[in-house]
Amino acid sequence: MVVVSPGGKHRVDDETIAILRQQHLCVILHWFVGFGVAVHADKTHRGIQQKLAHRWRKQQIARRLSSQEGTDIAQLGGLLGDHWVVNGQKIWTTFGHISDWIFILVRTDQNAPRKQAGIGFLLIDMKSPGITPRPITTIAGDDEFSEVFFEDVRVPRENMVGDPGNGWRIANAVLVHERLKTGHPRYCQSALARTRKVAKVTGAFDSAAFRDRLAGLEIDVLAYKALFDHAVELTKQSQASGIEASIMKIKSLDILHEIVDLLVEAAGSSGSITGRFKTPDGPIDVTDLFLQSRHETIRGGTSQILRNVVAKRGLGLPS
Repeated sequence: MVVVSPGGKHRVDDETIAILRQQHLCVILHWFVGFGVAVHADKTHRGIQQKLAHRWRKQQIARRLSSQEGTDIAQLGGLLGDHWVVNGQKIWTTFGHISDWIFILVRTDQNAPRKQAGIGFLLIDMKSPGITPRPITTIAGDDEFSEVFFEDVRVPRENMVGDPGNGWRIANAVLVHERLKTGHPRYCQSALARTRKVAKVTGAFDSAAFRDRLAGLEIDVLAYKALFDHAVELTKQSQASGIEASIMKIKSLDILHEIVDLLVEAAGSSGSITGRFKTPDGPIDVTDLFLQSRHETIRGGTSQILRNVVAKRGLGLPS
């Protein structure tokens, strides 16, 4: 996990890391919504969760989450004294090149009976010798993602969260929250509002066919919000099976892409021009939203992988 403060000047102190380790605690920090903190633990230790959330809010260090969207897993060279030795690389690491800390999944047992077993969840200081982050410029022109290389990186033994073979379970708990965040209906609602504003400026809204398509998408978003609220409630009550978050992310992005395609169409000849589209309610960046919505299909697990997850674990279909 990566936690970075504004300006990157603050560090995650030892006490905070100790809280993380104390009860095999997983924390996901929604930098997208400021200082919102969602904490997952083994259904207990609420006091520790509240203490951790309070510390992050008080120190104002919760700004960036470096998640692990890729499928590559670094190799753990075993213990060298009191340190783990890590080699490998990680791609699609969010803000990895500007972060202070990162969590990675590492292969701890090459002979584990299942590929999901024998994987550890490791916290690493990004200033450790042997780490080389390289930014990746996305289709939208930003460098939100990065590839991180690890060459004989020595990590203190105590930085392993939980059991060295239990990292996959911890990572899945983190991904549930990340996928729910990505699948929040507010993104579709915001895109709908932008589409309506642009369409009224360009005259596209005068078309009955256009209004019919827009109304259909508004109905889709309304129905999706009800489904999303139900999935969140199941997760809060620890009744979710885990695939709900995958379904939410897939469905929300499918709807978002339809809305953004309609937005570009509403902008007409200006739809493919980078820059802000002027409306009475303020400028709207049509092209940026279109491009950003595409790389959202990578974050938190690609849509193709998540469809396989739903097919296998949700529907019981064969591999």
